[in-house]
Amino acid sequence: MNQISVLIVVDTEGAIASHSLKDNVYCVDNEGYLGSWQEGTNSLRTICKDGQQISWSVTSINATDSVSLVKFDGQMLTSHVCKPEKVSALGEVHWVGQVQSRGQFASFTYSCTLQFEGKSMSFSAAIKVV
Repeated sequence: MNQISVLIVVDTEGAIASHSLKDNVYCVDNEGYLGSWQEGTNSLRTICKDGQQISWSVTSINATDSVSLVKFDGQMLTSHVCKPEKVSALGEVHWVGQVQSRGQFASFTYSCTLQFEGKSMSFSAAIKVV
């Protein structure tokens, strides 16, 4: 089973100006043709299988701005389906969690809280276990 990588790209200047991540977060994963949908939006739906690892990383569109992923919340965690943990390697920080659906084939929502420019903002996405 391959590891799924999710990249969260943030327009930090747009988010600060609008006080919202809506229309200022662009999420993509490497599942492509396998069926993930709403890529390029803040509502990514990632298709995954029980036992797969998912890795989330975040970057800013604006090269001089710093952004970090500080926490996850939501059904994906409260259902104990995937609990991402912060990992640092080679100066890069990302979050990794293993899908443990225990036979539950369904969608599980989660929210990511991002921090930049001294502000915290959240957006929601989901994984779908097939």
